[in-house]
Amino acid sequence: MEIRRRTRVFRSMSLFRRIRRPRKGTALRPARAVSAGLAVLLLAEVLLRIPGVASAIGRPDLYYWPGVRDRLDAILVTEQGVGDIDVLFIGSSVVRTNIRPLQFDRALADAGIDVVSFNGGLSGLRVDAVRLYVEEFWLEVLSPQVIFQAVRYKELLHPEPAEEYVRFDQGRYEPLWLSTSPLAPLQRFALDNLRLAQHAGLLTDALVSPDSAFEDEVGFPINSRGWNATVRSLPDLRATMDVVEIPGGSDAVRGFSGPLDVAALDVGLAMLAETIAAIRAAGASYVLVNMPEHGDKFLNAPNGAALYGDYIEILSLFAADQGVLFLDVTEGDASMYQTDEPFSDFHHMTPEGAAELTRLLAEAMLESGARLLGEAVGG
Repeated sequence: MEIRRRTRVFRSMSLFRRIRRPRKGTALRPARAVSAGLAVLLLAEVLLRIPGVASAIGRPDLYYWPGVRDRLDAILVTEQGVGDIDVLFIGSSVVRTNIRPLQFDRALADAGIDVVSFNGGLSGLRVDAVRLYVEEFWLEVLSPQVIFQAVRYKELLHPEPAEEYVRFDQGRYEPLWLSTSPLAPLQRFALDNLRLAQHAGLLTDALVSPDSAFEDEVGFPINSRGWNATVRSLPDLRATMDVVEIPGGSDAVRGFSGPLDVAALDVGLAMLAETIAAIRAAGASYVLVNMPEHGDKFLNAPNGAALYGDYIEILSLFAADQGVLFLDVTEGDASMYQTDEPFSDFHHMTPEGAAELTRLLAEAMLESGARLLGEAVGG
């Protein structure tokens, strides 16, 4: 009886061993699955590096605005055509539309100073967002000797931390620039080097043709130096102001009234100081520029003329305190730009208006900062 029990136990144990014993090759299956997955990813990475495949899928927009990608293309065209970029203009969309680098270069060449300039104005950026782009983008892709930052009153009056700029959520890089996560550097490396990381989420859009290069979101072409030409005009827009909301329209009617909010400006100026420090740390020179707006934005309001004069004085004092050059083609007089013809709205300019402003800016630079510019670019 005891022998039978033991026999049953041994048989049970033998059956258990047979059940638990892995079949030959089973242990290799997870490794094979991983290898197969890596092979598929590697194949996809290789395919995405084939120009025809990448073109069919479309170029990914890794930044908050497609114009950033277009300017990378424009930088490549410029450097291949005329060499390194010496001078960079930075700021918001008013820089993008109001400063013409090719004309600036010609004006300086006539005075014996040879430079290659580029327009790095980007839509929607307030001063702290510009600072972020200087630190994380412009000083990474370029090595300019002189950087001009043009600002307008409202950008300093209502400063906004880069972390609060909601359009950055639409980009892939900007959230990583702002992130404090220890994984952020690894994610940035992946975006820089892996096509799969760049195209993540875009493979389902394979039938969508890529955006045209050198074109911004409203269809205004950019040239190889980053300048955007605007094709509308303020006189035409004024005729529809009562029924159409246009950029700056309410401000233009109401105007900026005094007194000057010095406390608000101090916050914006502190952000400018951080930008200046970053540019100096990179070995470049900094020039602060007042960007003219339509005179109605100040002169249509009580104390507007005095407000504008006080604002220009504060910018001048700030520049002196920072030890940087300050250029103001209006010479503190808002009425200098109180005509509609140069403008496409109340702060963006037409090609003709931008040409005139660029000429005045070049003249001001030659008068006040020719030595700085000449020494910086070796002219």
